Amino acid sequence: MNTTANAQAALLAVTSGVSQLASWRGTVGAYINQLQAATNVVMAESQNLTSASSSISDADVAKAIADLTRYTVLEFTGMAALQQATQASQSLLKLLA
Repeated sequence: MNTTANAQAALLAVTSGVSQLASWRGTVGAYINQLQAATNVVMAESQNLTSASSSISDADVAKAIADLTRYTVLEFTGMAALQQATQASQSLLKLLA
C-alpha cells in the first residue's frame, strides 16, 4: 500500500467483503428464522397429537370401565336370580316331602 491507488483498491476490497459478509449473515439469519418457525409448528403439532392421543386413551379406559361395571351388574343379577330359583325349588321340594 505504497500508493493512494493501492490503498483505495484495498479499501474497496475490504468494503466489498464486509458488504458480502453482511449479505450472507442476513441470508443465514433468514434461514435460521425459517427453521425456528418450522420447529415451533412441529412442536405445536406434536403437543396436539399427544393431547389427542391422551383423550382417545382416556375415552377407551372410560368405556372399558363402563363395560366392566355393566358386566359385573349382570353377573350379580344372574347370581341373585339363580339363588332365588334354587331357593324356590328347595321350598317346593320341602312342601312335597
